[in-house]
Amino acid sequence: MQTNHEHNKNINSLVLAVKNNDTASFLELLDCFKHTISALAHSFSLPSSEHEDLCQEGRMALYRAAMSYDEKSAQFSTYAITCMTNAMITFSKKYKAQNMGKAYDVSPEDVTDESSEGVISSVELDELLSRDGFAGLSEYERRVMSMRLSGYKVGEIAKKLEKKPKSVENTLFRARQKLKKHIDG
Repeated sequence: MQTNHEHNKNINSLVLAVKNNDTASFLELLDCFKHTISALAHSFSLPSSEHEDLCQEGRMALYRAAMSYDEKSAQFSTYAITCMTNAMITFSKKYKAQNMGKAYDVSPEDVTDESSEGVISSVELDELLSRDGFAGLSEYERRVMSMRLSGYKVGEIAKKLEKKPKSVENTLFRARQKLKKHIDG
């Protein structure tokens, strides 16, 4: 069984090969992240018919992340998950705006630079996501986490779920702790 250090070393060598236009290495890198991409896509509250489009956004963001990755920053998996999440958030906002009859206009708060931390910091993502997605969360925790990953603020989540903001914050904290424990374990 591969250790976490060996896994990261393998990922970094794949990223380097992708930067050198090695298609086979990108396919291998894609295979390493396929469960994460699918879990991220499922976390968005879009119709199931949009799941493949969200996954495609994730795959394209993974490629862009590999091409732009700088080893001096965070681990590649953290950087890639941030990029994929930001791409899916942008897609989700466009989809929702188009289906509500509104023109999509990117505001300064919207995710515009995939290398930025955007709506969710890379530290939060590292705690929230693992290769197994949302393992160990209750249905309520999954729902709150999904809404948060979709770009909703704590106050908006509280209003939609008819809960107090402090309750939502506590739920997010518990979910992050469970996922961190799952990742560390």
